[in-house]
Amino acid sequence: MLLASYDEGMLFNNVKIATEYLNYYEPEDLTLKTSEIELFTDGTVGLGKNLTYMTPAAWRQLLRLAGRDAKLADIDDSELATLIKDINEWFRNNNKELLFRMNSGVVTAALTEVYCPVSNLDILKALAEVGVEKCRIHLRNGWLWASVINEKVAFTPKVGDIIHGGWDLNHNDRGQGALHIAHFLFRLVCLNGAVVTEKGTSVFMHRASEKELLTSAIKDSVSTLTQYTQLIASALEEMIKVELGVKRTLKLLNVAKRLLGKKIFDEFQENVTSKTSCYAAYNYITQLAQNYAMDNRRELEVLGGNLVAEFMRR
Repeated sequence: MLLASYDEGMLFNNVKIATEYLNYYEPEDLTLKTSEIELFTDGTVGLGKNLTYMTPAAWRQLLRLAGRDAKLADIDDSELATLIKDINEWFRNNNKELLFRMNSGVVTAALTEVYCPVSNLDILKALAEVGVEKCRIHLRNGWLWASVINEKVAFTPKVGDIIHGGWDLNHNDRGQGALHIAHFLFRLVCLNGAVVTEKGTSVFMHRASEKELLTSAIKDSVSTLTQYTQLIASALEEMIKVELGVKRTLKLLNVAKRLLGKKIFDEFQENVTSKTSCYAAYNYITQLAQNYAMDNRRELEVLGGNLVAEFMRR
C-alpha cells in the first residue's frame, strides 16, 4: 500500500500506480548553446526558435550563471533594460551549454551542463527498485516530499508500540536543492511519524557524474537505518523513563509557539510540561502533526524526532 497525498488530494495503493501518475509531472529538459538564447524586457525568453516565459527562480538562476546575482523584484525598469542588454551580450560572447528545465512550456530552472537532471519520477523509480511498499508522498511546486516505510525494519520497544523504520526524503527537481534522506519512524499504534535527523542523514548532490549513485544513496540509507534499529529501540525505551525537565520543555515550547495557533498552543502547554515523560511528549507532538499541512507537519515531526535523536546519542 502507498499512502500518498498530493495537492489534489489523490491517494495511491502502490508505487507503480503513483509512478504512472507522476508521469504527468515529469519535466522536459532542453539543452541549448548560449548563442541560442535571448532575453526580452517583457519577461519572455527566446530558446532557439521558441518564445516562452521563465519563473522568477529560473530568472535568478540564469542571472547567476551570467555573474549577476539579483532578484527581478528589486530591479526597476530602467535597470532591467540595461541588465538584459548585458546578459544577452554575455550569451553571444560565450559558447556554453545550459540546461533548461521546462514544465508545461514554462522554464522552471536554468542550469549548467554539470547539473544532473534527476526528476521526481527518477526518485520514485529508485524507491521502487529498493523494494519500497509503503510511502506518504507530497508533491508541491516541484518539491517531492516522501516518508517511506521499510516494512523489513520493524521492532517493538518494551513500551509496547510496534515501530516501522523508514526514511524521509525531500527533493527539488528544479536545481534549487538536492535529494536529502533522513530516518523516519512510523508507529503502527497511533499512525504518527517522526523524522530523526541525527543519524544516517545523506545528501545526493546534482552533479552529472553522480546520477548513477541515486539508487545507491537510497540503498545506503536503508542499510544505515537497519544498522541503527536497535539504537532507536533503546532510545525509545529510555525515553519513557525520563521526564522532559525545564530545558527540553522550553525548547519545545519555543518551536511550538511559532508553528501552532493560540488555542492549540495552549493545549500544547497543558500536555507538554517539565514533568511529562520524553516518550509521552514525542507521542503527543507527532500525533498532533497529522492535523497540519506539509510544512508545519514536517517541522513538528522533526521536533519529535529530535527528542529520539538526543537519546540515540547517549
